[in-house]
Parts: sequence; C-alpha cells; structure tokens
Amino acid sequence: PQKFDLIYLDFCGPLPSKKAGQKTLKAITSILKYHALSPLGVMITNVSLPSKEQNANEHKNIVNLVASYLYPKSTLESNNPEWNCTDGAISEGYSLDEWHKKVECEIEDFYGQYITRLLVDLISVISPYDNFTSSHSLYKNMFKISNYNDLTKSVNDLFHFDSNGNGGDIIVDSGLFPILWTIASIDKKYNNKDKNYYQDIYCDDDFNDYAQSFLSQ
Repeated sequence: PQKFDLIYLDFCGPLPSKKAGQKTLKAITSILKYHALSPLGVMITNVSLPSKEQNANEHKNIVNLVASYLYPKSTLESNNPEWNCTDGAISEGYSLDEWHKKVECEIEDFYGQYITRLLVDLISVISPYDNFTSSHSLYKNMFKISNYNDLTKSVNDLFHFDSNGNGGDIIVDSGLFPILWTIASIDKKYNNKDKNYYQDIYCDDDFNDYAQSFLSQ
C-alpha cells in the first residue's frame, strides 16, 4: 500500500463517532492496520467535543467513555508547568463515582488526555495485537490451545475474583492492565455486572451502543 510522510485528519466529529460515514476511530485504525504511515511519518488528528447543548446524549457518552478509559491509568497529565504528570485516579483515592464526577466537570481537559492516550495505545499495543491474528503462523507456533474451557476460565479469573478472593489481577493491578480494565467496563462479555468496574452499560442502552461502536472501530 502507498505510504505517507504526513497524514492530517480533520474530523468534524468526536472520537469515536457513531454516525454513518463518520467513523472517526475506524479511519485511524485502518491507517495503522494497512501501515499507511511511513516509518518516520507523522499523523495529526483534530476532533470535536460536542457540548451538552449541541448533543446531550453524545456528550454524556463521551464523559462515560473518557472516565472508563482514564480511570485505570497509573499516571495522568497535570497542569503543573514544572512537572506535567500526576498519579492516576486510583492512586489518588478516587472511587468510580468520584472520578466520573471529576471527569464530567473537567471534560475538556480529560477529553484531550483521552485522545492522546488512546492514540498511543492504538499505535503501541492495540494495533500490533490486532494484526497478530490467530491465523498467523507465529500464533500457532507460540500458543497451543487444546482446551478452550480452561482458557475461558483463565481469562475470567483475570477479570474477576472467585469465591475465595483469588484472581482478579486486572482489578488489583489495573495500572498494568489499563486497556483490559477499560474493556471490562464497557463490554458486557467481560463485565458480568462486577461492581469493581463501571456499570453504565447495564443502565444506559445508548451508552452501551456507543461503547460497542468504540470497540468495533
């Protein structure tokens, strides 16, 4: 495929967008999937943040997603000019509800952080992992999966505590697994109504649809 030294994406919608023909996140993931950026290339993105007055539902969905995405991060940006870094929400002692309220009040700042962290995660973790499919020859040589029931249980043990309090690595060490923690907060397949994660997907169908759009893009 053709490669570009500079790609400038000036979107007229948020990241992500559910609107047909405006899959903002899909555009970025496609660029990464097909290696359209040269090794030393630069990608610049410009996205919008709808206000409550412009689109109350979309604004609410973005707040929920940003809170879920940033909560498990071990560090966040600060407004301190001498040291633009601070401990994450969990280290600062925020509960899920407290963090959600803080993000809602300061959404302009946290939305910018979310975009930066999402792009970094896409380039360094998510896109390479997504390209390493189970059909790849290396996958078959590195992973020998003979019992999918055992695999399913092992995955579930990572996301949740058992009756004896064992497991739950993603909850205990969320800073090591921030992407997986976020997935558990926005995907019913992994959430299982575990109160250690956000539960918005169960009480807000509109946000659940938005979260699925995010995951699919």
